[in-house]
Amino acid sequence: ISSARMKFTKKLQDRIISALEQKLGQTMTCNVCRHAEWVLTKGFVLTPIQSDSDSYDFSTGPALLLAALTCNHCGNTLFFNLLTLGLSEFFEAQKITTEHDIKL
Repeated sequence: ISSARMKFTKKLQDRIISALEQKLGQTMTCNVCRHAEWVLTKGFVLTPIQSDSDSYDFSTGPALLLAALTCNHCGNTLFFNLLTLGLSEFFEAQKITTEHDIKL
């Protein structure tokens, strides 16, 4: 993803929740504490992608754009790729790429 600005809107939040419910079902149990008390973080998580651990420019390098889902009971946190969830229309102008993906 480029360094262009993005807004975490209510519309995007609702779409993330809908996409997660569609992929994971209405009730998901935490694999750590076995509770089903999840909260969605109101914002993005950007995780840098780097192929060289000796040098990386955090301001311009590629990154994964993620949503964080946290168990409200134990704090276990899961990250979901927003592109994989089918939300690319929110970020098309941001020059998001999957060129770093390798299919397994």
